[in-house]
Amino acid sequence: MNKLIKGSLLLATAALVSNVYAGGMTAEPMQQAPNPTLFTTLEGGYTWNQFGNTTVNGVTASQSNSGASGRLAVGATHYSTMVNNLSYTAELGGGYYGQTDYTRASSGINAQNYVYGLDLLAGVDYQIGNMFDVFFKAGGMIQDVRMDRNTDLSKFVAGGSVTGIDNETTTASYFAPEIKLGGVYDFTNLWGLSLSYLHVFGNNVNMNISKTDTGGTVASNTTITGSPVSLNNLMVGLRYKFN
Repeated sequence: MNKLIKGSLLLATAALVSNVYAGGMTAEPMQQAPNPTLFTTLEGGYTWNQFGNTTVNGVTASQSNSGASGRLAVGATHYSTMVNNLSYTAELGGGYYGQTDYTRASSGINAQNYVYGLDLLAGVDYQIGNMFDVFFKAGGMIQDVRMDRNTDLSKFVAGGSVTGIDNETTTASYFAPEIKLGGVYDFTNLWGLSLSYLHVFGNNVNMNISKTDTGGTVASNTTITGSPVSLNNLMVGLRYKFN
């Protein structure tokens, strides 16, 4: 009986070792990702814009930029059945892309330009190993530029014939082509850390503001040339996939 038990244990051990060895030599099948996979991305970073000079009655105002930016997007990914690790992806996003301030203290001029954008992008994503993705997308942005201008009329109009603050707000919308490229580090199956570069193909935008005193009333005219404005944006973000 002892010999039978020992023989049975020896056979069981040999079978276990054989199964473990065979398992170590056979690659686990890849888990099939659902098609399509939905995702959302929250990004923050910095934007360099191409706002040029703003002149007020022929005099150039001082310029300063604040490029802090943010973007929220939702999208979908469809994994290719023909090419391993390749997927097709699209996203719809909305963002804020910083502001540019213009001042001329001696004339009482203080103005801010704010840039917002709604974009639609589509492209490809390629997975490298199990933890990294690189992507390239192209599309377009509807760019909104809001211009807020405040003028101290007692400084702007010589002689003190006009006083008070003149407040103006102008919003202009433009369409511009756009590209986005970058990569994602997938630290879990659902969460990823992204780094991306976004470029909007625009121009160097200049503004000319003219104000005239017509019998104690100030008339203002603004001319914008070169729109839409070119944007270069660098962002880090957090991506969540709805598996």
